[in-house]
Amino acid sequence: MPLTDTTNLKRSSQDWAITFDLYAPRAFRLSDVGPLGTDAGDIHSYPPAADPLVSAPQIAGYDGVIDFGSIGGSIAQGGFSATLTIPEYPADWAAFFGVDLRLATVHGGIPGIIGASGVDPDTIRLFRGYQQAATAYNSYTYKRSEFQVESSMAHLRRAGFSRGFDFYAGGDHAAPTTAWDVISHIVYQHTNLTPRSLLGLYIPNHQFNSYSIGGGSVASILQTVADNCSAGEGWVFCDREDNLQIMCSPNLAPALHPTVNDPIIHLDEELVLHLDGGGGGVVIPEVAYTQVGSVQLTATMSDQTSYATPVYYTGNGEGDRVVRGPYQTDDWQALNALAERLLAHLNRRYRGIQVTLPLNVAVNLGDCVLLSVDGSNNNRGITWAEKKFCCVAIAYNVDMESHVFTSVLTLDEVIF
Repeated sequence: MPLTDTTNLKRSSQDWAITFDLYAPRAFRLSDVGPLGTDAGDIHSYPPAADPLVSAPQIAGYDGVIDFGSIGGSIAQGGFSATLTIPEYPADWAAFFGVDLRLATVHGGIPGIIGASGVDPDTIRLFRGYQQAATAYNSYTYKRSEFQVESSMAHLRRAGFSRGFDFYAGGDHAAPTTAWDVISHIVYQHTNLTPRSLLGLYIPNHQFNSYSIGGGSVASILQTVADNCSAGEGWVFCDREDNLQIMCSPNLAPALHPTVNDPIIHLDEELVLHLDGGGGGVVIPEVAYTQVGSVQLTATMSDQTSYATPVYYTGNGEGDRVVRGPYQTDDWQALNALAERLLAHLNRRYRGIQVTLPLNVAVNLGDCVLLSVDGSNNNRGITWAEKKFCCVAIAYNVDMESHVFTSVLTLDEVIF
Protein backbone atom coordinates (compact mmCIF):
# COMPACT_ATOMS: atom_id res chain seq x y z
CA MET A 1 0.00 0.00 0.00
CA PRO A 2 1.50 3.41 -0.93
CA LEU A 3 1.96 6.11 1.67
CA THR A 4 -0.92 8.53 2.12
CA ASP A 5 -0.62 11.51 -0.23
CA THR A 6 -0.42 14.43 2.19
CA THR A 7 -0.45 17.21 -0.42
CA ASN A 8 -4.01 18.31 0.33
CA LEU A 9 -3.51 17.92 4.09
CA LYS A 10 -0.93 20.72 3.85
CA ARG A 11 -3.27 23.21 2.18
CA SER A 12 -3.77 26.57 3.86
CA SER A 13 -7.38 26.00 4.96
CA GLN A 14 -9.36 23.12 6.39
CA ASP A 15 -13.04 22.76 7.22
CA TRP A 16 -15.02 19.89 8.63
CA ALA A 17 -18.44 18.66 9.69
CA ILE A 18 -19.14 15.88 12.20
CA THR A 19 -22.40 13.96 12.32
CA PHE A 20 -23.49 10.83 14.07
CA ASP A 21 -25.80 8.13 12.75
CA LEU A 22 -27.87 5.92 15.01
CA TYR A 23 -27.98 2.20 14.25
CA ALA A 24 -29.89 -0.68 15.79
CA PRO A 25 -28.86 -1.56 19.35
CA ARG A 26 -26.16 -4.16 19.81
CA ALA A 27 -27.72 -7.42 21.05
CA PHE A 28 -24.49 -8.89 22.38
CA ARG A 29 -24.78 -12.51 23.48
CA LEU A 30 -22.43 -14.99 25.11
CA SER A 31 -22.73 -18.78 25.33
CA ASP A 32 -21.15 -19.92 28.59
CA VAL A 33 -18.99 -23.02 29.01
CA GLY A 34 -20.83 -26.11 30.23
CA PRO A 35 -20.40 -27.67 33.69
CA LEU A 36 -17.53 -29.89 32.54
CA GLY A 37 -15.85 -27.18 30.46
CA THR A 38 -17.72 -28.32 27.37
CA ASP A 39 -19.87 -26.63 24.76
CA ALA A 40 -23.07 -28.04 26.24
CA GLY A 41 -25.70 -27.74 23.54
CA ASP A 42 -28.53 -28.53 25.96
CA ILE A 43 -27.66 -25.35 27.90
CA HIS A 44 -26.63 -22.89 25.21
CA SER A 45 -26.74 -22.48 21.47
CA TYR A 46 -23.32 -22.59 19.84
CA PRO A 47 -22.67 -20.14 18.39
CA PRO A 48 -25.16 -17.70 19.94
CA ALA A 49 -27.71 -15.99 17.71
CA ALA A 50 -26.06 -13.64 15.23
CA ASP A 51 -26.38 -9.88 15.54
CA PRO A 52 -25.47 -8.48 12.11
CA LEU A 53 -25.24 -4.77 11.52
CA VAL A 54 -28.07 -3.48 9.34
CA SER A 55 -26.43 -1.40 6.65
CA ALA A 56 -28.88 1.51 6.82
CA PRO A 57 -28.94 3.62 10.01
CA GLN A 58 -32.16 4.12 11.91
CA ILE A 59 -31.48 7.85 12.06
CA ALA A 60 -28.93 9.29 9.63
CA GLY A 61 -27.09 12.45 10.58
CA TYR A 62 -28.78 12.95 13.95
CA ASP A 63 -29.16 16.68 14.46
CA GLY A 64 -28.72 18.86 17.54
CA VAL A 65 -25.34 17.88 18.98
CA ILE A 66 -24.19 20.51 21.45
CA ASP A 67 -20.74 19.13 22.15
CA PHE A 68 -18.57 16.18 21.14
CA GLY A 69 -15.99 16.63 23.89
CA SER A 70 -12.78 14.70 23.33
CA ILE A 71 -13.02 11.79 20.92
CA GLY A 72 -10.30 9.18 20.98
CA GLY A 73 -8.96 5.86 22.00
CA SER A 74 -5.90 3.85 22.85
CA ILE A 75 -4.64 0.31 22.79
CA ALA A 76 -4.27 0.46 26.57
CA GLN A 77 -7.96 1.25 27.11
CA GLY A 78 -9.03 -1.29 24.50
CA GLY A 79 -10.62 1.01 21.94
CA PHE A 80 -12.39 4.32 21.46
CA SER A 81 -14.81 6.40 23.49
CA ALA A 82 -16.55 9.77 23.41
CA THR A 83 -19.14 11.67 25.41
CA LEU A 84 -21.78 13.38 23.28
CA THR A 85 -24.08 16.13 24.52
CA ILE A 86 -27.52 16.66 22.99
CA PRO A 87 -30.47 18.86 24.02
CA GLU A 88 -32.78 15.98 24.87
CA TYR A 89 -32.53 12.23 25.39
CA PRO A 90 -35.64 10.53 23.93
CA ALA A 91 -37.13 7.97 26.27
CA ASP A 92 -37.59 5.43 23.49
CA TRP A 93 -33.88 5.16 22.69
CA ALA A 94 -32.85 1.59 23.44
CA ALA A 95 -29.79 0.69 25.47
CA PHE A 96 -26.59 -0.06 23.53
CA PHE A 97 -27.79 1.58 20.31
CA GLY A 98 -25.06 1.86 17.70
CA VAL A 99 -23.41 5.19 17.10
CA ASP A 100 -21.34 6.04 14.05
CA LEU A 101 -19.37 9.26 14.45
CA ARG A 102 -18.68 10.40 10.92
CA LEU A 103 -16.51 13.17 9.53
CA ALA A 104 -16.55 15.14 6.27
CA THR A 105 -13.66 17.45 5.39
CA VAL A 106 -12.66 20.17 2.96
CA HIS A 107 -8.95 20.88 2.45
CA GLY A 108 -8.14 24.10 0.61
CA GLY A 109 -11.58 24.13 -0.96
CA ILE A 110 -11.30 20.49 -2.09
CA PRO A 111 -13.78 18.12 -0.37
CA GLY A 112 -12.88 14.60 0.59
CA ILE A 113 -11.37 12.49 3.36
CA ILE A 114 -7.66 11.87 2.84
CA GLY A 115 -6.49 8.45 3.99
CA ALA A 116 -4.09 5.66 3.23
CA SER A 117 -6.26 4.40 0.36
CA GLY A 118 -6.63 7.76 -1.36
CA VAL A 119 -9.34 10.43 -1.14
CA ASP A 120 -12.86 9.41 -0.12
CA PRO A 121 -15.43 11.95 -1.34
CA ASP A 122 -17.92 10.75 1.26
CA THR A 123 -17.65 10.80 5.05
CA ILE A 124 -15.36 8.57 7.07
CA ARG A 125 -15.98 6.95 10.43
CA LEU A 126 -14.12 8.57 13.31
CA PHE A 127 -15.21 5.54 15.29
CA ARG A 128 -18.12 3.19 15.75
CA GLY A 129 -19.34 2.44 19.23
CA TYR A 130 -22.36 1.75 21.37
CA GLN A 131 -24.16 3.90 23.90
CA GLN A 132 -23.25 2.77 27.40
CA ALA A 133 -24.70 5.30 29.84
CA ALA A 134 -26.72 8.51 29.74
CA THR A 135 -27.23 11.37 32.18
CA ALA A 136 -30.00 13.96 31.81
CA TYR A 137 -29.57 17.45 33.25
CA ASN A 138 -32.95 19.13 33.67
CA SER A 139 -31.93 22.61 34.72
CA TYR A 140 -34.63 25.21 34.14
CA THR A 141 -32.86 27.20 31.44
CA TYR A 142 -30.51 24.60 30.00
CA LYS A 143 -31.73 21.07 29.48
CA ARG A 144 -29.20 18.67 28.09
CA SER A 145 -28.24 15.01 28.06
CA GLU A 146 -24.80 13.46 27.98
CA PHE A 147 -24.28 9.91 26.81
CA GLN A 148 -21.12 7.86 26.69
CA VAL A 149 -20.21 5.90 23.57
CA GLU A 150 -17.60 3.12 23.70
CA SER A 151 -16.19 0.47 21.40
CA SER A 152 -17.45 -3.11 21.73
CA MET A 153 -14.65 -3.76 24.22
CA ALA A 154 -17.15 -2.55 26.83
CA HIS A 155 -19.36 -5.56 26.04
CA LEU A 156 -16.38 -7.94 26.11
CA ARG A 157 -15.39 -6.65 29.56
CA ARG A 158 -18.87 -7.13 31.01
CA ALA A 159 -19.62 -10.56 29.51
CA GLY A 160 -17.92 -13.38 31.37
CA PHE A 161 -17.52 -17.14 31.47
CA SER A 162 -18.32 -18.94 34.71
CA ARG A 163 -15.75 -21.64 33.92
CA GLY A 164 -12.52 -21.93 32.02
CA PHE A 165 -11.58 -23.68 28.78
CA ASP A 166 -9.52 -26.86 28.54
CA PHE A 167 -8.16 -27.85 25.14
CA TYR A 168 -6.87 -31.46 25.05
CA ALA A 169 -6.93 -34.53 22.83
CA GLY A 170 -10.28 -36.30 22.98
CA GLY A 171 -11.98 -33.40 24.77
CA ASP A 172 -14.83 -31.22 23.64
CA HIS A 173 -12.26 -28.52 22.86
CA ALA A 174 -9.88 -30.57 20.80
CA ALA A 175 -6.09 -30.46 20.70
CA PRO A 176 -3.44 -30.26 19.33
CA THR A 177 -4.37 -26.69 18.60
CA THR A 178 -2.89 -23.23 18.12
CA ALA A 179 -3.34 -19.84 19.74
CA TRP A 180 -5.30 -18.56 16.76
CA ASP A 181 -7.66 -21.55 16.94
CA VAL A 182 -8.23 -20.98 20.67
CA ILE A 183 -9.12 -17.32 20.13
CA SER A 184 -11.25 -18.08 17.07
CA HIS A 185 -13.24 -20.69 18.98
CA ILE A 186 -13.96 -18.29 21.84
CA VAL A 187 -14.97 -15.41 19.58
CA TYR A 188 -16.85 -17.30 16.86
CA GLN A 189 -18.45 -20.09 18.92
CA HIS A 190 -19.10 -18.41 22.26
CA THR A 191 -19.97 -14.81 21.30
CA ASN A 192 -21.84 -13.05 18.52
CA LEU A 193 -19.23 -10.30 18.23
CA THR A 194 -19.03 -11.15 14.54
CA PRO A 195 -20.33 -10.34 11.97
CA ARG A 196 -20.88 -6.81 13.32
CA SER A 197 -17.21 -6.66 14.23
CA LEU A 198 -14.45 -8.51 12.42
CA LEU A 199 -11.55 -10.32 14.11
CA GLY A 200 -7.90 -9.69 13.25
CA LEU A 201 -5.13 -11.97 14.58
CA TYR A 202 -1.51 -10.78 14.46
CA ILE A 203 0.16 -12.54 17.40
CA PRO A 204 2.61 -15.46 17.19
CA ASN A 205 0.51 -18.57 16.56
CA HIS A 206 1.94 -20.81 19.29
CA GLN A 207 1.21 -24.53 19.15
CA PHE A 208 -0.35 -26.43 22.06
CA ASN A 209 -0.82 -30.13 22.64
CA SER A 210 -3.04 -28.99 25.51
CA TYR A 211 -4.03 -25.57 26.80
CA SER A 212 -6.01 -24.31 29.80
CA ILE A 213 -7.55 -20.92 30.53
CA GLY A 214 -9.40 -19.87 33.69
CA GLY A 215 -12.86 -18.29 33.67
CA GLY A 216 -13.50 -14.57 33.56
CA SER A 217 -14.58 -11.87 31.15
CA VAL A 218 -14.18 -12.38 27.42
CA ALA A 219 -11.74 -9.47 27.33
CA SER A 220 -9.57 -10.86 30.13
CA ILE A 221 -9.44 -14.34 28.58
CA LEU A 222 -8.44 -12.97 25.19
CA GLN A 223 -5.83 -10.82 26.91
CA THR A 224 -4.47 -13.91 28.67
CA VAL A 225 -3.97 -15.75 25.37
CA ALA A 226 -2.44 -12.67 23.71
CA ASP A 227 -0.03 -12.16 26.61
CA ASN A 228 0.88 -15.83 26.61
CA CYS A 229 1.97 -15.56 22.97
CA SER A 230 3.57 -12.10 23.24
CA ALA A 231 5.69 -12.38 26.40
CA GLY A 232 3.11 -10.57 28.50
CA GLU A 233 2.69 -7.68 26.06
CA GLY A 234 -0.36 -8.58 23.99
CA TRP A 235 -2.63 -5.90 22.55
CA VAL A 236 -6.40 -6.53 22.58
CA PHE A 237 -8.46 -3.60 21.32
CA CYS A 238 -11.22 -2.44 18.99
CA ASP A 239 -10.07 -0.18 16.18
CA ARG A 240 -11.88 2.80 14.69
CA GLU A 241 -14.22 0.51 12.72
CA ASP A 242 -14.96 -1.43 15.94
CA ASN A 243 -13.16 -4.49 14.64
CA LEU A 244 -11.43 -6.56 17.32
CA GLN A 245 -7.67 -6.61 16.79
CA ILE A 246 -5.40 -8.98 18.73
CA MET A 247 -1.76 -8.20 18.11
CA CYS A 248 1.41 -7.01 19.78
CA SER A 249 4.11 -4.45 19.11
CA PRO A 250 5.62 -4.90 15.65
CA ASN A 251 8.92 -5.26 17.52
CA LEU A 252 7.73 -8.62 18.86
CA ALA A 253 6.13 -10.06 15.72
CA PRO A 254 7.37 -8.04 12.74
CA ALA A 255 6.48 -10.74 10.22
CA LEU A 256 2.84 -10.67 11.31
CA HIS A 257 2.16 -6.96 11.70
CA PRO A 258 -0.09 -5.69 8.86
CA THR A 259 1.59 -2.29 8.29
CA VAL A 260 5.14 -2.54 9.63
CA ASN A 261 6.47 -2.90 6.07
CA ASP A 262 3.87 -0.50 4.62
CA PRO A 263 3.61 2.53 6.91
CA ILE A 264 0.32 4.41 6.52
CA ILE A 265 1.64 7.97 6.29
CA HIS A 266 4.80 10.08 6.48
CA LEU A 267 4.44 12.74 9.16
CA ASP A 268 6.92 15.44 8.24
CA GLU A 269 7.52 18.97 9.53
CA GLU A 270 5.14 20.51 7.01
CA LEU A 271 2.30 18.34 8.28
CA VAL A 272 2.92 18.70 12.02
CA LEU A 273 0.91 21.49 13.64
CA HIS A 274 2.75 23.97 15.85
CA LEU A 275 0.06 25.81 17.82
CA ASP A 276 0.21 29.39 18.96
CA GLY A 277 1.70 29.68 22.43
CA GLY A 278 4.26 26.95 21.83
CA GLY A 279 1.92 23.96 22.05
CA GLY A 280 1.55 21.10 19.65
CA GLY A 281 4.35 20.01 17.37
CA VAL A 282 6.26 16.88 18.30
CA VAL A 283 6.70 16.23 22.01
CA ILE A 284 9.40 13.69 22.87
CA PRO A 285 9.08 12.83 26.58
CA GLU A 286 12.06 12.63 28.90
CA VAL A 287 11.44 9.12 30.19
CA ALA A 288 13.54 7.12 32.57
CA TYR A 289 15.68 4.84 30.46
CA THR A 290 16.61 1.53 32.05
CA GLN A 291 18.96 -0.72 30.16
CA VAL A 292 17.86 -4.36 29.99
CA GLY A 293 20.94 -6.51 29.99
CA SER A 294 19.36 -9.90 29.33
CA VAL A 295 16.06 -11.65 28.70
CA GLN A 296 14.96 -15.22 29.30
CA LEU A 297 11.48 -16.70 28.91
CA THR A 298 10.23 -19.87 30.58
CA ALA A 299 7.38 -22.17 29.60
CA THR A 300 5.37 -25.13 30.80
CA MET A 301 4.92 -27.69 28.05
CA SER A 302 1.80 -29.81 27.59
CA ASP A 303 3.49 -32.80 29.26
CA GLN A 304 4.11 -30.52 32.29
CA THR A 305 7.83 -30.39 31.73
CA SER A 306 9.55 -27.00 31.95
CA TYR A 307 11.43 -25.19 29.23
CA ALA A 308 13.67 -22.12 29.41
CA THR A 309 14.97 -20.21 26.43
CA PRO A 310 18.64 -19.36 26.16
CA VAL A 311 19.58 -16.17 27.98
CA TYR A 312 19.83 -13.39 25.40
CA TYR A 313 22.26 -10.60 26.29
CA THR A 314 22.89 -7.10 25.04
CA GLY A 315 26.33 -6.33 23.62
CA ASN A 316 27.81 -5.35 26.97
CA GLY A 317 25.44 -7.42 29.10
CA GLU A 318 24.84 -4.50 31.49
CA GLY A 319 21.43 -3.74 32.91
CA ASP A 320 18.39 -5.47 34.39
CA ARG A 321 17.96 -9.22 34.11
CA VAL A 322 14.44 -9.91 32.85
CA VAL A 323 12.91 -13.37 33.34
CA ARG A 324 9.27 -13.85 32.33
CA GLY A 325 6.92 -16.81 32.49
CA PRO A 326 6.06 -19.55 32.72
CA TYR A 327 4.00 -19.38 29.54
CA GLN A 328 1.99 -22.25 28.10
CA THR A 329 3.40 -23.45 24.80
CA ASP A 330 4.88 -26.43 23.01
CA ASP A 331 6.47 -24.12 20.46
CA TRP A 332 9.95 -23.69 21.92
CA GLN A 333 11.39 -22.28 18.69
CA ALA A 334 8.79 -19.50 18.64
CA LEU A 335 9.55 -18.80 22.30
CA ASN A 336 13.27 -18.49 21.55
CA ALA A 337 12.62 -15.99 18.75
CA LEU A 338 10.24 -14.05 20.97
CA ALA A 339 12.80 -13.80 23.77
CA GLU A 340 15.44 -12.42 21.41
CA ARG A 341 13.07 -9.80 20.02
CA LEU A 342 11.80 -8.90 23.49
CA LEU A 343 15.34 -7.92 24.52
CA ALA A 344 15.51 -5.38 21.69
CA HIS A 345 11.95 -4.19 22.35
CA LEU A 346 12.55 -3.52 26.04
CA ASN A 347 15.63 -1.48 25.12
CA ARG A 348 13.74 0.79 22.69
CA ARG A 349 14.46 4.40 23.53
CA TYR A 350 11.40 6.39 22.48
CA ARG A 351 7.93 5.85 23.90
CA GLY A 352 4.93 8.13 24.27
CA ILE A 353 5.91 10.47 21.45
CA GLN A 354 3.03 12.90 20.85
CA VAL A 355 2.47 14.45 17.44
CA THR A 356 -0.13 17.19 16.95
CA LEU A 357 -1.63 17.39 13.47
CA PRO A 358 -4.32 19.44 11.80
CA LEU A 359 -7.40 17.57 10.67
CA ASN A 360 -6.05 14.08 9.88
CA VAL A 361 -7.78 10.70 10.12
CA ALA A 362 -5.47 8.56 7.99
CA VAL A 363 -4.08 6.62 10.98
CA ASN A 364 -5.81 3.91 13.01
CA LEU A 365 -4.74 2.31 16.28
CA GLY A 366 -1.88 -0.13 15.70
CA ASP A 367 -0.83 1.42 12.38
CA CYS A 368 2.82 2.10 11.62
CA VAL A 369 3.86 5.57 10.43
CA LEU A 370 7.04 7.38 9.43
CA LEU A 371 8.09 10.48 11.38
CA SER A 372 10.59 13.14 10.32
CA VAL A 373 11.51 15.96 12.69
CA ASP A 374 13.91 18.88 12.71
CA GLY A 375 15.89 19.21 15.93
CA SER A 376 15.15 22.92 16.09
CA ASN A 377 11.40 22.29 16.33
CA ASN A 378 11.14 19.81 19.21
CA ASN A 379 11.86 19.81 22.91
CA ARG A 380 14.82 17.42 22.68
CA GLY A 381 16.85 18.77 19.75
CA ILE A 382 16.37 15.42 17.98
CA THR A 383 16.43 15.03 14.20
CA TRP A 384 14.79 12.04 12.53
CA ALA A 385 14.40 11.20 8.84
CA GLU A 386 11.47 8.84 8.20
CA LYS A 387 11.88 7.02 11.50
CA LYS A 388 9.29 4.28 12.03
CA PHE A 389 6.76 4.33 14.87
CA CYS A 390 3.52 2.55 15.80
CA CYS A 391 0.38 4.42 16.83
CA VAL A 392 -0.81 3.40 20.31
CA ALA A 393 -3.31 6.21 21.02
CA ILE A 394 -5.36 8.77 19.09
CA ALA A 395 -7.16 11.88 20.34
CA TYR A 396 -9.43 14.05 18.19
CA ASN A 397 -9.89 17.39 19.91
CA VAL A 398 -13.00 19.18 18.68
CA ASP A 399 -13.68 22.79 19.70
CA MET A 400 -17.26 23.49 18.67
CA GLU A 401 -17.09 27.22 19.42
CA SER A 402 -13.94 28.06 17.46
CA HIS A 403 -14.56 25.25 14.94
CA VAL A 404 -11.04 23.86 15.37
CA PHE A 405 -10.23 20.16 14.92
CA THR A 406 -6.82 18.79 15.87
CA SER A 407 -5.50 15.24 15.89
CA VAL A 408 -2.95 14.04 18.44
CA LEU A 409 -1.18 10.73 17.87
CA THR A 410 0.79 8.88 20.54
CA LEU A 411 3.60 6.83 19.02
CA ASP A 412 5.89 4.02 20.14
CA GLU A 413 9.26 3.31 18.53
CA VAL A 414 9.59 0.48 16.00
CA ILE A 415 13.11 -0.92 15.94
CA PHE A 416 12.88 -3.59 13.22
